[in-house]
Amino acid sequence: MLERSEMAERKSWIPKTVTFRADSPEETELLKQLEQRMQIDGWGFTRLSLEAYREYMQRHPLPNPQSQIDRMLQVQMPHKAATQCCVSNCRGKAKFLLRLKDFDGKQEEFLVCEGHKNWRHQRFRFIISYRPLEKE
Repeated sequence: MLERSEMAERKSWIPKTVTFRADSPEETELLKQLEQRMQIDGWGFTRLSLEAYREYMQRHPLPNPQSQIDRMLQVQMPHKAATQCCVSNCRGKAKFLLRLKDFDGKQEEFLVCEGHKNWRHQRFRFIISYRPLEKE
């Protein structure tokens, strides 16, 4: 029988399960390799899973790029990750949210790096404001 402290500790966990196909040589081999690497690094499956989930979330920020097609066409710029400067040919890390306005008064927001905080879009020429992004 569990003591109260053990019961309280278990309530603080969110149980999730992962299953692998026993009849799949690829999945079986992958699982064996994962277990070997986890032993080398001193990691457990929970830590490995959390790191993988974090990496996935960083690579797939919301909103999903499919929902950005209208905006991409409107501002005539390709979609980039939310962590990257939106300026073409710039691979810098986005550090500022730049708000610009066009001649008709329409406003758009752009994520830019330190070097592009005074950048102007070909259509949105007027800087309304810029502010540093919150640190995570």
